[in-house]
This record gives sequence, C-alpha cells and structure tokens, in this order.
Amino acid sequence: MVVTTDALVIAGPEGYCIDSEASADRGETAFILLGNCAALTEARLARQPAEPAILTAAISEAGEEGGVAASLSSLPEFFASEDGRRVLSRSGDAETVEVLQSSVDGSVFYLNASDNSANAVPGVRDDYWRAYFDLGPRIATLSVLALDGSGLTEEQSIDLLRRFATLTQSRNAAVTGVAVSAPEPSGGLLGGGGFMGRLFGGRG
Repeated sequence: MVVTTDALVIAGPEGYCIDSEASADRGETAFILLGNCAALTEARLARQPAEPAILTAAISEAGEEGGVAASLSSLPEFFASEDGRRVLSRSGDAETVEVLQSSVDGSVFYLNASDNSANAVPGVRDDYWRAYFDLGPRIATLSVLALDGSGLTEEQSIDLLRRFATLTQSRNAAVTGVAVSAPEPSGGLLGGGGFMGRLFGGRG
C-alpha cells in the first residue's frame, strides 16, 4: 500500500496482507492494519504467516524538533514517565500501561509494553511490541499484537517486528536514501510532553 504524499510503501512480511477496509491514508498521516493473508482473502491456498499476530503501521509527521533519531537517548525515560505511558494507553490513562522493556538498535527504538485498557483491541493480548523510526520526512510506528491464546513467544515477536521494520525501511530506500540489510536473529530478549505526544500519539 502506498501512503502519504511522500508515496511511502507499506508491505507485510511473508504471510501478512493489508486489510484495506481497516486501513486509511490521510495524506499527511496513515494507519495500516495487516493480518493473515489466508483469512483476509478467504483463499485456502494463500500464504499463512509463521507467527499468529496482527501487525499495524502508523505514519505520522515529525515535530519541529525533529524525528526519532534526534530523540533516541531520551525515549526510554519518556516512555517510563506518566506522560509517556499516557501516550501509549489506548484509553489515554497512564495507569493502564506498564512498560516492560525497551532498547535502541541503530536508528530504531523498540518498546515492549502492556496495556489493560477496557477498550483494548478485541482478540489480542494486552502486551505488544512496537518499533519507532524515521521514514524519510515522517515517523513510522510499527506494532506486533499477539493473538489471544496464540502462544507467540517474546523472541518470535521481536524477530517478527524486526523483519517488519527492515522490510519497511528497505521498501522505502528510494525515499529515505538509506540502504538496509537483513537483521540478524535477535537471540532472545531486548535489553534494557507535547513533542513526544505528537510523535507517538498514534495508537494501534
């Protein structure tokens, strides 16, 4: 799916297809939902993902202060704060969110959090993985939401998110001017106000 006025390309890892009915391109921002190709197309021979999850991609504008790269060192402290947890909460209530871990890998900020908001996404677990990075002049927020009862492990979630982030970066190399190589296996766990709200206010 090509989104925003910058013609950014969003595509899913193998087995994941875009749900066009649940996705929206607003020109300056966009939200894309990806799920099991076989389920979305109702085709028995369609590709199926190895990991049972829902993926989302939110594209937003950067603030005047810059994008993710300019704020990498301050992101762990921000998301651990009440303001940061409020941004992460689907209900806007900081008390519903617990930040479990976070890590910086190159120019990408990874976050693992749990949100027990009453209006959580139906059919998915409270905990999720998220990646933030600059995508040309805009900011990409990618999420991995494990399905209830799927047994998706932490390592699988991390690897899936890294593949999704690498694919997104590589498909947009012409826009960003940054060459991206395939990620190495994660090998286990990740270590580890107004401007931030504008950067990361997209929830999904």
